[in-house]
Amino acid sequence: YLYLDLHPRPGKYGHAANFNLQPGFLYPNGTRRYPATALVCNFSKPTPTKPSLLKHDEVVTLFHELGHGIHDLAGRTKYSRFHGTSVVRDFVEAPSQMLENWCWTPSQLKSLSNHYLTGEKITDDLIEKQISVKHVNDALFNLRQLHFGIFDMTIHTPSSHAEAESFKLSEMYNQLRSEISGVKGPEELGLKSDWGNGQATFGHLIGGYDAGYYGYLSSQVYSTDMFYSVFKQDPMSKKEGRRYRHMVLEKGGSQEEMKTLEDFLGRKPSTEAFYRELGLVAK
Repeated sequence: YLYLDLHPRPGKYGHAANFNLQPGFLYPNGTRRYPATALVCNFSKPTPTKPSLLKHDEVVTLFHELGHGIHDLAGRTKYSRFHGTSVVRDFVEAPSQMLENWCWTPSQLKSLSNHYLTGEKITDDLIEKQISVKHVNDALFNLRQLHFGIFDMTIHTPSSHAEAESFKLSEMYNQLRSEISGVKGPEELGLKSDWGNGQATFGHLIGGYDAGYYGYLSSQVYSTDMFYSVFKQDPMSKKEGRRYRHMVLEKGGSQEEMKTLEDFLGRKPSTEAFYRELGLVAK
């Protein structure tokens, strides 16, 4: 069962996420309890005169969360403990990031998009322009992700209890941001180094990603490798789609995630596609 809660309202969770409501598993008599999962988002609301018209970044978000949702729905594990998205943090974002690729594929954008009144399809020129800006500011984005991941690991790996007690969190957060991303904070203007408390807005630290935020980048390596190797040439291949469903999504955490990747790819995962997508290797 897939539940959709897509628009904002007062008091609602303000981000976008997928929440498993009921995992699937196999009863002793051989019958299956089916899963239930919810996509909770905050997309542009409809008005009295027009429907909800999603911006492209909202479509990407929808596909990302739907990737988690499908991971949940396609799970076929014996035990609920290993169902769907119950995988290691290094891998949990891979199926969601995988599905984002379809939002940057011309044929898919063409089939997804048309004028809500006339039915006119989005033009090839507009699709080309949209895809051309995919990696704008990607360097800053990835450095920001590295900053978050390294800050997360730093505060979760003190060498002693005394060291943990002495952490000056705001100062550490700001210093790492400056060192890693090159983004200077108010401290560069002569203000106190603990000015600003960015870590207080870092919800993942207490939302299940503690000591695991690096998984967003590691999963991106795996998802890009899978898409480039299997789907880039034919994104709507039924054969490969079924193979992906049975060999990756169904398995959940019931086996080592690296085995899942190697079985699906037919080799060990590679970083080549990840760097190629970012334009860091010759095409």
